[in-house]
Amino acid sequence: MNMNKDMAADADMHVPRFYSLSPGELIDGRYEVGRRLGQGGMGSVYWAADRKLGGKPRALKLLRLRPEDRYAAEAEAGILMRLNHPRLPQLIDYIPAGPHRPDLLVTDFVEGENLSDYFERRGRRLPIPETIDICVQLCDALAYLHAQSPPVVHRDLKPSNVMIDRTGFVRLIDFGIARFVRAGTGSDTRLLGTPGFAAPEQAGEGGQSGPRSDIYGLGALLRHLLSGGAFPSETADNSAADLPVALPPALAEALFSMLQRDPARRPATAEDAARMLGIAAQGAGDASTSTSTATRRSHAGASSTGRNSALAVPKLIVVASFTPSAGGTFLAVTLAKLLERSGAAAALLEHPLLVPELFVLLGGYGPLVRQAAAGKGSVSANPIDARFAAWRDGGLLIQALHPGLRREENAELISRDNGLTPSAVLGCMEQQLGSAGGKKTERGFVIVDLSAGWMRPDAASWLIRSDLLLMAADPEPSKWTKDRMAGWHNIHAQREGAGLPSLWAANKDTAFKGRNDWLRMFPLKPEALVPLLSFGDWRSCLWRGRWATDHTGWRKSLERSLEPVFRRIFV
Repeated sequence: MNMNKDMAADADMHVPRFYSLSPGELIDGRYEVGRRLGQGGMGSVYWAADRKLGGKPRALKLLRLRPEDRYAAEAEAGILMRLNHPRLPQLIDYIPAGPHRPDLLVTDFVEGENLSDYFERRGRRLPIPETIDICVQLCDALAYLHAQSPPVVHRDLKPSNVMIDRTGFVRLIDFGIARFVRAGTGSDTRLLGTPGFAAPEQAGEGGQSGPRSDIYGLGALLRHLLSGGAFPSETADNSAADLPVALPPALAEALFSMLQRDPARRPATAEDAARMLGIAAQGAGDASTSTSTATRRSHAGASSTGRNSALAVPKLIVVASFTPSAGGTFLAVTLAKLLERSGAAAALLEHPLLVPELFVLLGGYGPLVRQAAAGKGSVSANPIDARFAAWRDGGLLIQALHPGLRREENAELISRDNGLTPSAVLGCMEQQLGSAGGKKTERGFVIVDLSAGWMRPDAASWLIRSDLLLMAADPEPSKWTKDRMAGWHNIHAQREGAGLPSLWAANKDTAFKGRNDWLRMFPLKPEALVPLLSFGDWRSCLWRGRWATDHTGWRKSLERSLEPVFRRIFV
């Protein structure tokens, strides 16, 4: 006798056929039910507050009641328990069926909207660069799944199973029909997946579904987004010939390859698909910059194998001030100058959310006057847009807000284009950093001074998508407000979920009563203790047009104190 089946059958006798949860209902003494989020592959999904963890949001999946579906749900839970990747849902809890209640899956709550709703809201038209970006990020998730032993195949890639947050970060959800691939398993005998997105072998055309089935699903999703919502099965062929937009040849080739009916003719791995999309991105205008963030964020095969010329983009480092005047600008400039001094290709960017400061601070008038006198052909740096002045200080590329920029003009630009995006900046910087001092460099670094602007909603994508975030704080406890600390914890949680480092620097460090108490206030142990410079000497240095790194003693001290940060930068 199979006890599990008997228990499942017994539970079925007591559960109403049509079961739903009510707002305010408390499940298992822990999860307080909120609104209904939608319908998953195996049942309805609800928002819930985890009362055990201070109301942390969860996704609560109410499973269908047929016994065969319950066993599939148990299999889904088993799959999720083995997985740990920022682009996949994390299983929090599995609650077996009880009297008058079906089985429940509890996962972390994914912020954002599903790609189906996002696509509709955008009028079924996404820019090609953004479409490539989404698919490259999905390659990251698929590479991780397929690298499991045995491989995990999702088998249901479609817009409603893809979540995208406000920063463009993509996650793959709903493992209701996922499977482990085992050698010797027979063909799929029933339709699995969603018509139009499922690979032919999932519809019983011979052979079992495997990793290349997901490659087909990715191609179907790509074509769906490029065609304004059509499915491969609705067209005469799966080429790009009848698409409403002209595709770069490399992208058309990638699409055709992924949609081959014969699995053996598709890209062998998600890493191969990511490489094809990376090459295609070069022919899609700014597409290379769109894919860059996804590629840099990889934690599986697509990241480790994608460091060819198409995907070798600068590393993005954001420096912020926890409180105003905590020294974010000082640390950003110092990091940039020390990176350049080490021989790395480095760029320093003043974020548009700030009041122009770097131009005067770093003596921008001199280089620009010399460039103008020498003629246009000699200009060695191009500004990102009209808000910036650009020049090189030795090998360091500087993009500073022009001091003549009027606040209302800047505000209009920010509201119109939602600010300068990380992808746009990296795309602009990649070419200019590709050759520093006549030497080709493998990878550059872009340091962004965000300072106290990090609390602005416009700054979210920079904080969440940067490769490294450095937060500066000084010994002024009166400025450490509850709102700022809550903002930090929110950003840190999202970055931690994506596997991205967030560091603290204790700036203006000096001996004083209460120093130990100050250091204990940091939410994370500071990676760097940056010494307080003599006020008079530092002012004299600035008035001579020099920086702290030009002072031999200070430079050595700063190099020592920032060494832990540099170790993380060069990982």
